[in-house]
This record gives sequence, structure tokens and C-alpha cells, in this order.
Amino acid sequence: MTSLMPQSSLPARHILFDVDGVLITPGGYRKALTDTIAYFLEQAGLAALQPQEAVFEHFEALGITSEWDMVPLFLCAVFEHCCDWLSEQPRWHTLDEALSALRTLPSAPPEPDFHALLDRIGAVTQGRSGVPSEHVYQVLPEEQFPFPHLRHAPLAAQLLCSTRSLEASPTMPIFQQHILGSVLYQERYRQPASLQRGNYLRTYDHSPLSTENRAMLRRMIEQEGWKVSIYTARPSMPPEGVPAGSNAAFSPEAEQAQALVEIDGIHLSAYGKLVWLSEQVAVHADQLLKPSPVHALAAVSVHYAPHERDALYWAAGVFLDWREGKTLRQPDFLLPRQMTLHVFEDSPGGLKGGRAAADLLHSLGVDVELHLWGITASRKKKTALQEQGGEVFDEINTALRCIFQEYVTA
Repeated sequence: MTSLMPQSSLPARHILFDVDGVLITPGGYRKALTDTIAYFLEQAGLAALQPQEAVFEHFEALGITSEWDMVPLFLCAVFEHCCDWLSEQPRWHTLDEALSALRTLPSAPPEPDFHALLDRIGAVTQGRSGVPSEHVYQVLPEEQFPFPHLRHAPLAAQLLCSTRSLEASPTMPIFQQHILGSVLYQERYRQPASLQRGNYLRTYDHSPLSTENRAMLRRMIEQEGWKVSIYTARPSMPPEGVPAGSNAAFSPEAEQAQALVEIDGIHLSAYGKLVWLSEQVAVHADQLLKPSPVHALAAVSVHYAPHERDALYWAAGVFLDWREGKTLRQPDFLLPRQMTLHVFEDSPGGLKGGRAAADLLHSLGVDVELHLWGITASRKKKTALQEQGGEVFDEINTALRCIFQEYVTA
């Protein structure tokens, strides 16, 4: 049995689009992140330490792209800084206990060098796949732990070891109420909302795609056979035909972005689907998410597999074979012999995952011509994207015109 299509005169043409910062201007996530952090800082009497946008961009340049990690890591940075103004070493057990203790400070401490604190976090996470917060908590030797005042406080484990659990995390439910709004939060998770909020994604998100580029993408998909996938770490519903359980990752946030793009024929490859896959193959979902090659492999192979679940299973299988040093398994469906793959990303992890997927496809006999495109106006993120081999543009429309010009010329 062969896994490759007969040779054709043109390679299969693929595009993987990240969502936030690429196809969508993520006003909803930024607003929810800002308001969630403000919610906790105000309870601590530390509203003056509200971070600037550059702090969030620094997180992303380090490959920490999930708000579920950014909130607890930022709070740990704040608490670490404030410990220098406390009379004794804290042994806080809960977030509420820490917030109450900090309210006793006569005034807010001066703003720390958050960027230096983030660099200490980045030295631990190093852009690896997995859960950044857990990487930080588990770091050895202990001297590398970025928050030495909190090293032996039970609060550190509460904040950093449960960031994907709606039940155990003290910060995730607050963020989810902001991003989904109170009504959808209660409908999806079947638990009461403690806040009254509207849906931030519907209110603050928009797509920067120009009318011309949107029309060209439609033509490329419908008439020219381009295969396009959304390639995002946003939570989503599970694969088609799978009932959504109570896992917080099964949240229609990626689907809301897909609707804003207004282009039919784009496949959605998102976090909720990888969470479902992780339950089938007994691998943590964040080991399958970009920068893992599984995410990009699934986003590409879904266009050839009979069912989405077949593509997911195969992508995970290839990754496990590679990790264990085994011969890579061929799929039960046909892959093209030649492929042009464009990856559009605003964070380095997505480009890294695209390159890793292209390498695995090459090992399986697919001739892949890879193009990596970075989208950001941030100087720090530009450097991080260029280090991954990305050609960087300030916004998506300029980058797309480069492809379209080459495509029309050809």
C-alpha cells in the first residue's frame, strides 16, 4: 500500500493560519486578560501594578501564548515582587489568602521590572511544548525557580499546577467568564457565574482581512483547490461527531473566530480537538499543541483523511513514533508527493511546529516547500519570529499580497 498520490504537475498547496494576531485582531482576549488581571490586582489593593501591552507581547515572544498561563504567571511575578515589602516570608496556601495579606501593605510597592521577571520565566520554559506554568513549577534545580519567595508556599502549586482545570484553578474560571460572558459560561460549563459579563469575543474581536484578500482566499479555495486550515491554540469544541464533555477546553472560542473570518472551506484545527485526542492516546494535550508537530500535521492531513479523527490519530501516531525512535507510520489515506506549505503566525511556537511537521512529512516521502510568515508589529516578537526563520510583516494583508502576487504571476 502506498500513502502518496500519483505525481502531478503542481504541488498540493496548503495554508495554516494562526487566529489571534493573524486572522483576528484579538481585542476580546486582550480585554479579558487585562480585566482578569485587574480583577485580582484590585482585590490586593495593587491596581497601580496593572501591566502594559508590552508585557503581554513579551509573554508571546517567549512562546507563552495562553491566557490560562499568563494570568497565574503574572500574579506570581507580582507576589514575588511584593514579598520584599512584607515583614516575613509568606506561606500562603490560597490565592485569597495572598490577596488579603497584600491589602495590608500601607501602599502599593513601586512597579518592578516585569520584563526581567519574564526573562527568568522564559529561561525555564524555553519555548517547549507542554504547559508553561507546570514547567516553571517543576524546574530543577530549585535555584532556577523564578519566584524564590514563593518556592515553598502552597499557593505556587495552586496557581501553576492546575491552569487547565476549571475546578482546581483559582484564575481560569474568572478569565473564562470574561471571555465567554456570563450566559455562555453557565450554558457551557453548567455552573453559576460569579460575575456578570458580556461575551468579550463578540464585542471586541474583528478580522483585519481586506475585502480583496478575503475574496482572493475564497477563489483559491473554491476554484484553485488550495487547502486552508485555521491553526490555533484557542479552545474549541471536540471533533465532529464527538459529544462535548465538561472539560474547559471544549469551549466554542475558535468557532467564533472562524465565523468572523467569513470564508467557507477553511478547516478548524484547534485546542479542543487536541484535548479529545489526548484522551485517546494518553498524552497531555499541551504536548500535542504547537510547537508540537502534531497540531500542524493534523491541520494538513485532515484534507486527505476520510474523517477528521483519522487525521488526528495518525498525526499523534507519527509523533509518538518519532519520539520513540521508531519507523514513522504511513497513513491509511493518500498524501501528495509534493506540497507547498505556508504557515502564518504571530508567535514563534507556531512556526516551530510548522517546520517540525514539514520535516516529518519529508521523512515520509513528501517533498515539502515550506514558507514561514511572521505577523507582528512588536519589535521583540519580530526578533523571535525571525529566529524561527519567519519573514515578518506588520499585518496579514501585506504578507498575503506577497503570496497572491507570486501565485498570479505563476
